[in-house]
Amino acid sequence: MDFNLEKIKTFGGSVSFLVDTMIQAGKHIFQREAMISKPSWLIQSEKFSSFFDRIKRKDEALDKLKMDVFRPVYENYESDFNSSLVNGDSVVVDDFLKIKDSEVTDVLRVPQPEGLYFRADKLYLPFSEIYSQILAFNKSHGIKNSAYPILLLIGLYTSIFNAVKEKETQITHQTFKANIQILLDSLEGCDGVPKRRQENNSMNMLQNLMGNFDFKQLSEMMGKVTGDEKASQEFGEVFGKMTESIKQGKNPLESMGEIIKNVSSRMEDNDPDVPVVKEEVVKEVAEEVKEEVVDVQLDPLPEGLEEETATTTM
Repeated sequence: MDFNLEKIKTFGGSVSFLVDTMIQAGKHIFQREAMISKPSWLIQSEKFSSFFDRIKRKDEALDKLKMDVFRPVYENYESDFNSSLVNGDSVVVDDFLKIKDSEVTDVLRVPQPEGLYFRADKLYLPFSEIYSQILAFNKSHGIKNSAYPILLLIGLYTSIFNAVKEKETQITHQTFKANIQILLDSLEGCDGVPKRRQENNSMNMLQNLMGNFDFKQLSEMMGKVTGDEKASQEFGEVFGKMTESIKQGKNPLESMGEIIKNVSSRMEDNDPDVPVVKEEVVKEVAEEVKEEVVDVQLDPLPEGLEEETATTTM
């Protein structure tokens, strides 16, 4: 299952993610249940998707969608969106998003969906109907690790957040950030969703390795072997700075060039007869380091979601 944090950083991107996820979840149910005809909630989602595809690159149309379609939904469910998505017992508080089975029917009826939905003129995006359908489907088939419910919630919460963040208070911002972070953390344990690249990051491996290394003891050993206390101090200084660079997420080999340059400068001041490493050589080494070391890029959090929150199991 494809998921990229870049998709939900903007209003247009998060709405696109929401619509696509709703259709994927709807088609998943439709195909697995071998339905004879498409249910209304899937047809409505596909029509809304076609409409959104026509306007998603037009700033003025997106602003209108934000003001007239998504902000009113937030205002209708403001107290729910400003509450924690998970209670003290680690239970998801999503009753305001679910509807009873008896209310979901495809018999001839008014086209207005049940529960939470988005309306653009005569088009509807029936979030609660699809969300309730996927929960019921997973329950009836004994599926406990499906990503669809969480992906739907991520699409919903990021779309609403990006629609209202410009005018809402800092408290509302913090609540949305916390709830979205909970969803992102819970997503990693779902079937078909790879773990975040940070966990396999080679720089993290270096950080863990260097963090447990006692360079003070190694420096003392260096002094005993060489009989030069000054050499021991400089050795400890060099590796101390490299360790600090690693802890800060920097490339330690790039820092080495600066360290060599500083040490050489001091040596030249203290003893002019001692050969030093020239600046040109340092630059050359640094360039070689940049070519040889793999710079692992981490997926950034969506704009405004940088702050870490505690991991909660859904």
